[in-house]
Amino acid sequence: MTSLKEKGRILVKIAQHHKNLIININDNGKGFNAMQKNNSKSSFGLKLSQERVALLNQLYKEHPTLLQIDSTPGNTTISLTLTNWI
Repeated sequence: MTSLKEKGRILVKIAQHHKNLIININDNGKGFNAMQKNNSKSSFGLKLSQERVALLNQLYKEHPTLLQIDSTPGNTTISLTLTNWI
């Protein structure tokens, strides 16, 4: 997002759907390949997020957490769904 400067946008939306809490984060940055497995700095945050979701799922088995990532140049959406949390 640094290259976009004033035109960069981050939108955070929190919503309830039935008993689920859904957190969506959207930005208009350059995008990335969510399936790419490498050790670059750009994938470090993604790796940490996946590890934290795995930990939440170990601790709260009755409330699974789902992580969905959709990324294309100019539009990345990260959705975190906390099931049966409400």
